[in-house]
Amino acid sequence: MPVRNSAKGRAASTRIAPAAPKLPALRPAELPADAFEDEKHLGGLDYLGQDMAGVRVEATEIEQCRFDNVTMPAAMRRTSVYGTEFTGCDFANLHADSGSLLQSRISSSRLTGMSCTAGTWRDVTVESSRVNLTFFGYSKLQMVVFRDCELTQADFERVKFRNVLFEKCDLSGAQFSGAEMVNVRFVDCIMANLRGVTDLRGATIQGGDLLGLAAALAREAGISVEW
Repeated sequence: MPVRNSAKGRAASTRIAPAAPKLPALRPAELPADAFEDEKHLGGLDYLGQDMAGVRVEATEIEQCRFDNVTMPAAMRRTSVYGTEFTGCDFANLHADSGSLLQSRISSSRLTGMSCTAGTWRDVTVESSRVNLTFFGYSKLQMVVFRDCELTQADFERVKFRNVLFEKCDLSGAQFSGAEMVNVRFVDCIMANLRGVTDLRGATIQGGDLLGLAAALAREAGISVEW
């Protein structure tokens, strides 16, 4: 499996730098007028501290908003999010399947158990967040950065990766079976007990837990290693 661990060919790779959201002047969100509802467009709003736990919506459109310390809804299926910032938010166990997240940024947030299957993420940065036990299966991730994140047991089964960077992340036990990778980089990551490690084909790995990666490769090859 040609997982690269060298500087060769880096110059030819596309620089992985997601476009940042560009927020206009925002108006403070007021409930119930600016509450989440099915097929509703929400734009130019500043949400601060709202608790939307238990809310379930579908086909909502969120454009150029800011969410600070917000508990997100329980379900946002087929929802599109564009040009939006999330800071200190709680997405835990959110069902956001078949949706899109475009030109957005998530920081210092909790995404534990979030389901984003069959979705599209493009120009997205996720920093200093808990993204463990998440489900990204059958999604498309393009120009995405995960930095300083806990991604333990995250499920990336059959995800199509293009121009994606994992930097200083804990990926212990993550699932990559059937993944497709174009210009994907792992920098200084913990990679113990990965599943589907042979489907990292084409990725570039720099530093980090190479011993853990080697053990995962040996396990999938049916090799017993005694330390």
